[in-house]
Amino acid sequence: MRTIIMGGKEYGARCDLNVLERIAERYGSMAELQEEIGTIKAIKFLACEMVNEENYARGEKERITENFVGATLTMAEFADAAEAVMACLQDCLTPKNA
Repeated sequence: MRTIIMGGKEYGARCDLNVLERIAERYGSMAELQEEIGTIKAIKFLACEMVNEENYARGEKERITENFVGATLTMAEFADAAEAVMACLQDCLTPKNA
């Protein structure tokens, strides 16, 4: 499990088929996501979806919003959060038996 630190608090993050489906709904394709992957808007979206998916998988009711991510994630934490989001996405897209 990857983690994302926002506002000094550590959140679990998960990328699975549900997250990939929401990416497709928002961006249409992975190629379109790649054009925006480093933007604040994309990181907020991905962090929100990945944290919510991890919470769901663990049976936790807490859900966060993109506004929460934007209000909680500090600029000092942004680079590490972006790296964690991209690593989580890469984990999801890499075949496990490769």
